[in-house]
Amino acid sequence: MRFVRESGLYPDVSVPQVYAWNTIFESPAGAPYVLMDFIKGKAFDLAARHDSGWYRGLRAVPESQQVALVKAMARLKASLSKPVPFTEIGSLVVDSSGTFSVGPLMAIHGESLGGPYKSVEDMWHESHEECLLGGIEECCDRTEESFLSFERFTPHDLMDRYQKLSALIPHFKIPEPYTPLVLHHPDLALRNIFFDEESLLSDDPKVACVIDWSGAQILPLMLASCFPLDMMTTPICQDPAEGAWYSVPYDSTYFGDPDENEAAAKRIRCEIRLFYLRGLFGAHYGQQIVKLHQDSDLPRATVYLDAQYYLKFHEVMMGGFHGWIIHRRWISETYWRLQMMPTGNSASGERLVIGPDVYRSTIEPAVVDLGLLEESRSCPGGYARG
Repeated sequence: MRFVRESGLYPDVSVPQVYAWNTIFESPAGAPYVLMDFIKGKAFDLAARHDSGWYRGLRAVPESQQVALVKAMARLKASLSKPVPFTEIGSLVVDSSGTFSVGPLMAIHGESLGGPYKSVEDMWHESHEECLLGGIEECCDRTEESFLSFERFTPHDLMDRYQKLSALIPHFKIPEPYTPLVLHHPDLALRNIFFDEESLLSDDPKVACVIDWSGAQILPLMLASCFPLDMMTTPICQDPAEGAWYSVPYDSTYFGDPDENEAAAKRIRCEIRLFYLRGLFGAHYGQQIVKLHQDSDLPRATVYLDAQYYLKFHEVMMGGFHGWIIHRRWISETYWRLQMMPTGNSASGERLVIGPDVYRSTIEPAVVDLGLLEESRSCPGGYARG
């Protein structure tokens, strides 16, 4: 939080002054604590409309207020998109003199992800090898009872995914417009944003302060372009699990069954509404980077459209061996899609990896069974076609 307050880069982002803190239970207070300024404002966290805990944050806000809050979060995200004066990927550290620098990349729960890294490719390659070593150890120690939990993920599958992901790294080179390093708040959600109460009923609610910067990272703009957590959605049915991502929302094409119960119908309506609100968020973000930073670059204005595939790849590369199991179909199909129809172009004309948010084969009968391509590699006549 000190960097946000002291750097001068974020005049539109307020954070409280921290006077003391401790992260262990053996502290003088008997628990982890942060002693900071009192900031008057309102956050949205409680389930306001329904008894179910699922309706929290933006979902619990009356629909009449949602658009204004989405625009406020887009403006906040645009404020944080100003390039930082660092050249490495990682997390911020400060020395005894108060000088900030980039240290190892830290996850939100305090786990070190290595680094600092000079490039995205270096970060992915190092994490990829760590995932392989962890996977080898786990496969070698696997017992008969734990075999089923791996869903028949064999040593052959492990090495197949390792080699495919290694081959994909050069294809996910981030185009230049999206490479500036920016500050990423990994837990940006309404529960961590306090609004000025007097402005809340207006069309332009004012952010009073932003808290909970634990795990803040320095990342390329492309990898920092995640929607606020309140705007994320996952499949209503978690089967298969591969449809659920931490960094990318699930855009459902399901409009519901008239015979479904009232609770299910309300949830489906909420999910569909969030899809449109995400479009509003992305468009307003593009408007705000022009207003705040005089940045009229077309690719950066549409980064929330272009980032989805890169965010998924980043999640797979940094998420550990079990992510290879959960998203093994995505890995395989991405590999084959890039062979068949390699890339699109960004607005700047640079190479851009594109693809569907959710592969159709995971939710309805496949139009083309790309899995057949793997089986046909050794067959005369080349690749199979649908």
